[in-house]
Amino acid sequence: NLATLTSAQRALASITTVDDTVTNVLAAQAAHSTVLSGASAVTAELDGHSITVAQAASLLTLPRLTLHPNTTASTLTIADSVHDLVTLTTAQAALAQATTLLGNDTANASQLAQLAALPAFSRGSGRTLVVTDTVAALAALSTAQRALASSITVDDTVTNVLAAFAAHSTVLSAASAVTAELDGNSITVAQLTS
Repeated sequence: NLATLTSAQRALASITTVDDTVTNVLAAQAAHSTVLSGASAVTAELDGHSITVAQAASLLTLPRLTLHPNTTASTLTIADSVHDLVTLTTAQAALAQATTLLGNDTANASQLAQLAALPAFSRGSGRTLVVTDTVAALAALSTAQRALASSITVDDTVTNVLAAFAAHSTVLSAASAVTAELDGNSITVAQLTS
């Protein structure tokens, strides 16, 4: 165990390689950072536990990090909030084979598009992802991107909602809820009843 070695004993080794599970490497980063920072290479075995975005950033600070599967786990999943998942850098996202929500969450259309671009993104079992945005922003999403949401809410002006309704927008027909904000424009009785 490298943690029990004194700094003098570690100095005698010309090359120190750490090989442990992802969970143990992350725990050791805080408790024994001098062991890991002094290592010439770190190999972390996937152990079936998901990590957060902050932990992914932490892993990338390790020297010559290598991740590899073991007999019980072959994927690394990053699980976090929408807010944190959309901040993943390319290098952090490249560590993962899957990404998921840590709990129920909300997003706008731009964030949903970013989530859809992550490795194998899913809401996770039993989790909800409510997406709220304007008709135009939601219409810019692909069908596959919109399918990632558990529900979609349109929040736009009366004028834009009526225009989308007249155009038979699939966004409106698929929306779980529509909030039409008064925008000062006049509307007809026929528009009110539609």
